[in-house]
Amino acid sequence: ESPTASPSSSPTESTASPSSSPTESPTASPSSSPTESPTESPTASPSSSPTESPTASPSSAPTAAPTIPPTHATAFPCNHTSPPLQVIGISGGYAVKTLDVITGTYTDYWLLPFGLPVSPYTKLNAVGINPADSTAYGVARSSGQPYLVRFGPDANDPSDLRMEYVLKSPAWSYAGTSDTHGYFHILDQANSKRLYTFENIHQLIGYPDTGAALLADHSEMMPSYTYSGPSVADIVPLRADLEGTSSKQDYLVGVGYSKVLVIRYSNNTDHDHWVLTSSPTSNSAFGAAWNHRDANGDDHLYFSANTGIGIFELVDMDLGTLTANMVQLGASYVTNNNDGMNCLFSGVPFPPTHAPTEAPSDAPTSEPSSSPTE
Repeated sequence: ESPTASPSSSPTESTASPSSSPTESPTASPSSSPTESPTESPTASPSSSPTESPTASPSSAPTAAPTIPPTHATAFPCNHTSPPLQVIGISGGYAVKTLDVITGTYTDYWLLPFGLPVSPYTKLNAVGINPADSTAYGVARSSGQPYLVRFGPDANDPSDLRMEYVLKSPAWSYAGTSDTHGYFHILDQANSKRLYTFENIHQLIGYPDTGAALLADHSEMMPSYTYSGPSVADIVPLRADLEGTSSKQDYLVGVGYSKVLVIRYSNNTDHDHWVLTSSPTSNSAFGAAWNHRDANGDDHLYFSANTGIGIFELVDMDLGTLTANMVQLGASYVTNNNDGMNCLFSGVPFPPTHAPTEAPSDAPTSEPSSSPTE
C-alpha cells in the first residue's frame, strides 16, 4: 500500500509463500497449539447437571430377612368363544373348570392348591376376570384375613401358576365380579349388606406374601353402597335399560333362591336397588353366575344352581312389577363351594331359545319339525 514512516528496527523474517488462492474467510483468531499427545484418561469431575435418575442408596443396616419380590400372574386367554368358568372347591385347594354347555361336562383348566402362594390361603370365592388386564381376581382368606388376590400363569414361566395378594380387603365375600369398566365389586353379606367397589386393581403390585410391606391396605375403606335385600351366592354385571330411560345403565345382579337382587351403580355413584321375585320358584342357591354378550351387544345372565337342578338364564326383569323369569338351559354341578367367572365380552355360549308360537297348530303334523320354529 504505502511504505512505513520509518524502517523497522530489525529485519523482518521472511514470510511464507503466498497461497495459490484466497482463503474463504479468515479465522477469528489463531487456534491454540495442539497437544503433543492425547490425554491418558479423562479427569474425574462431577457432571454439569443431575443424572436422570439417582442410584438407589444402600440400606443403613442389613435387613432381618430378604424381601420377597413381587410376582406377576398373567392373563387368561380371552376371546369371543371363551367358555363359562367355574371355580370349585376340591381337596387341598380349588380347581378352575371350563363348562361345556352342550354336554354339561366340566374340564379342569387350572389347579390352585392352598400352598400356591408363599402365604397359604384357605378359602377362595367372589372371582371374576378383569377386562382391564384379562386376569382372574378373587377374594381369598389367609390366616383369617380376607385379601383380594390375582391368579393365573406365571409371567416368567407360563407352564406354572401364580397367586398373588393385591390388597387387604375390608370384608370376606362369596359374591363378587369384575365389570366392563374394570371395576371389581364384592358384597359383604355378613351383617348389614354392603357393596365395596375397587378401581384400577390391574395397576396394583401383587405379592406372594401377606406380610409384604408395600401390600395395599384397604381394610378400613368405606362401602360404596349399603342396601337391604336377600343374600345371593354370586353376582354379575349387567349393561341394560331396565328403567325405560332409553339408555343402558350399570347394574349388579344376583339370584338367591327365588329372589333376584338388582343394584344400580351407574357412574359408580348413582346407586339404587330392587328385589324381584323369579318364576318358577326355586329352593336352590345359585353359586356361579356368568355374563355373556350377543352379536347385538346385549348382555345375557346365566346362573348355576348349587343343587344340580340346572343352569338358568335370567330373563324378563321388570323393575315395575318386581318380577323375572328363569329359563333352564343346561345341567349344573352339585356343590356348595363354587363361584363363576368368564370373559365379559365373549359370545353367548348357549344356543338361542326360540319363542313359542302364539297358538297351537290346527292339527298334528305328520312328522316332527327338524328344528324349533321361530
